[in-house]
Order: sequence, then C-alpha cells, then structure tokens
Amino acid sequence: MAASFGLTWWGKQWLNALSNIDYSNRLPRGESYARKGNVVSIDISGNTILAKVKGTGVKPYTVSILSPRFQQVKIDKLVDKILEHPIVLSQLLNRELNPMIIDICDSLGMQIFPDTWRYFTMSCSCPDDAVPCKHLAAVIYMLSREIDNNPFLVFTIHGIDFDKELKARGLSLGQAKMENIPSYKSLFEPRKEPKDVKAVDNNDVVVDFSRLRDITDPLVSILEPNPPFYINGDFQKVYHEVMKNLAQAAGFFLKEVKESESPATEFLLKDDVLHVHLDKNYDFVLTVNSVEKKKSRVYPTMEKLPINILYLNVDYLDEYDVTVSSMYKLSMAALNLLANGCVIPQLVSLGKNEYYIRWIPAVLDNEVKVIVETLRKIVPDDILTIPSVKDKNEIEVEDAATHLLSYMITGFVSGLTQLFYPFYKVCRLFFEDDSFTFSSI
Repeated sequence: MAASFGLTWWGKQWLNALSNIDYSNRLPRGESYARKGNVVSIDISGNTILAKVKGTGVKPYTVSILSPRFQQVKIDKLVDKILEHPIVLSQLLNRELNPMIIDICDSLGMQIFPDTWRYFTMSCSCPDDAVPCKHLAAVIYMLSREIDNNPFLVFTIHGIDFDKELKARGLSLGQAKMENIPSYKSLFEPRKEPKDVKAVDNNDVVVDFSRLRDITDPLVSILEPNPPFYINGDFQKVYHEVMKNLAQAAGFFLKEVKESESPATEFLLKDDVLHVHLDKNYDFVLTVNSVEKKKSRVYPTMEKLPINILYLNVDYLDEYDVTVSSMYKLSMAALNLLANGCVIPQLVSLGKNEYYIRWIPAVLDNEVKVIVETLRKIVPDDILTIPSVKDKNEIEVEDAATHLLSYMITGFVSGLTQLFYPFYKVCRLFFEDDSFTFSSI
C-alpha cells in the first residue's frame, strides 16, 4: 500500500508548509522521494529538524529545518490552558489533537501550525537553489506522517517538552493519561440552552451518506502495532481485520434492509412518541408513549430499537412522529458510518479501575462531521434525558444526537462482532460492548 501523508487534520495543517510555492514541480518530486523511502533519517531535537535524503549524488544530502521556538512564558500559559480543558488533554494523550488547540494557541498569540514554507528557516546541501527543494519537500511530507502518528511533535518542534512541563506541575504522562480518561457519567451534561424541538422540520432535512468514503485504512495506520496494553501479537493487524469484517457485515445488513419487502409496520404506530432516559446506572431505557394502547402489543426495547426501526416503511416515514423518524435516521447513520469504517473507539472510566469503550463517529473526517451536524439539527433536544439530582424531574442532555448515535454504533459493533470469533480480554473490551477491570491502563 502506498505511503499516505496528512491523514489527520493536524497532519494536513502541517502540510500547509508546502503551500504558496512557486517551484510547483518540486512538490510531486518531493512527495515521490518520500514515498520511495529516499528520506534516510530524521532527527528532531527541540525545534531543530535534521534529515538525510538520498538524491542523485553519491552521499545523502543534509536537510535542516528550524521551527520558531516559543518563549517559556508563553509555553507555561499554553500548558496551563490545555490543563483547563481535560477533553483536549485526554485526546492528546490518546494521540489525537482537538481542534480547540488552535483557538487556545490563537488566544495566546502562538501560531502552532505553518501557513507557508516561510514559517521555517530551511536549508539543503544539494545544488538546487530553490527553497524548498525536492529534498526539503520530502522531509516535510515524512514529518506530516510522523505528526499523524504522534501529535506531541507539534509541540516538540516548537521547543516544548510536554512531559517535562507536566512533571513541573506534579503530573506525569502516565498519570495524566489515567486522570484524564473521562468518566462515563461526565459525558452526559445537562443542556445549557434548550430550544424549540419543532424549530426544524425533520422530514425536510436529508442526511446524505453518498459522500462517505472508507477511512478504515487511514485510521488504522495511526495505531501502534504493539501498544503496551496488548501483548498477544500485532494489535493493529487484529484491529484492522475486525474493522474490515465489521464494515463488510454492516454493508451486507444495509443491503438486506434496502431489499426487504416486509416492512415492520406494526413495530411502531404512527402516533407513537419515543423517549430515552438514562437510569441511575446510566443505562439507556426506551419509553414509548402511544394514544392507542393494546394489551397484546409488544413494545420495542432500546437494545432492539436500532435494528428493528430500520424495517419501517421509509415511504411513510414522514407520517411518524419526529422522534421515530429521528431514530430511523440515527440508526441508518450508525450503520452507514460503520460500513465505511468512519467510527473510532473512545475509552471511558466506570470507576474503580473499570473501563468501557463506546464507539463514536470519526468527526475528524469532514464528511462525517457534516452528517453529525445534520443529525444535531433534526434530533429533538428532549428525546434524551437524565434524572435531576435536585428533584424527580428529567433534564435534557446536551448533544443528544451524538449520544444516541454512539449508542447505536456501539450496539452494531457488538452485535456484528458476534458473527466472527472470541477475542482476548482487550479485544472484547473494544468490540463486545462490555466493561473490564484493569489494574493499569
């Protein structure tokens, strides 16, 4: 498989260093050099990057790239700001940059990503006077791949030793990882600004899945083959195999749903209103409110809802309550995202060294982000609630659409995984919708 560069949004930001270049022919040749392995070595020391690149000469050329070094006063402010946002730190420690990092840096007058090659001081020992030459371009391409895998390098190349800065504040990377794994309950925050649930006509909004692309391979490439938590072989290979199988199974299921000739018309009635609340254990519980109550009627459960609702007759979907049509679109979104590998695992803590993985949409991909934003517009705010700690009332949950979408993705991952094979403990944590106790993580 050909090498890829700038797979993540932060990797793409780094490649802005190659924008606005007059010597356009140098870029494809530089990318070709990077793909062919001409970059022999890269050494990063503080804000200095030294590399060796094989060219037409006998000896490799020496490439030097100097990145602007941040002042310690600003570094202190930056690290303190990041610590004020646990979700940003948590994602960073899991090798993911939250876009909020750009806003944080901007607020401090710090430019964390290049906007042009002039951002750096660059030189190459080759006879080409162009800056950047193809050797410099090759190194920048290779660095984008390194940054894809390790976003800490974004800070390192500006002279920031993140581990040292955390230790100066009484933390270590290992400790910070443990302390910043979000608790499951903390994910469900009360809505701050409830809005009119009828403000948007659900049926006028189309959720377009046609622009989704399979991003399984790019996402898997970010994983380490042998992470500390997995000692039974190549975790990246196992993860990749399972994700490919899941995507294929989700695709088959979608095809079956589309070809089904017997819609479950009696599963939900057209006057049914759906509501989901989180009980004291934060389990999802479905309630169906209906004008027509029949003793013989079997009401759906939350666990079975994502599958069963797909068999509603889509031609009459606009005749159902907005809560029903919203759930249908959420379930279709979950299955389409999974079929394209557009999902990622999120590790959460249940307390007492017990951990759980829920699956969330990979919003680092722009098309996935568009789908999630569309769902947020059409899913009623009051469809998901949590108990109030003050009284017996129910409180609306912030971003109900994403929570319900995550629930459905996680359910499909678990259900479709059962078609394959048993896993080791860590693999079961990832794919079987179960929690486990670990002494360390």
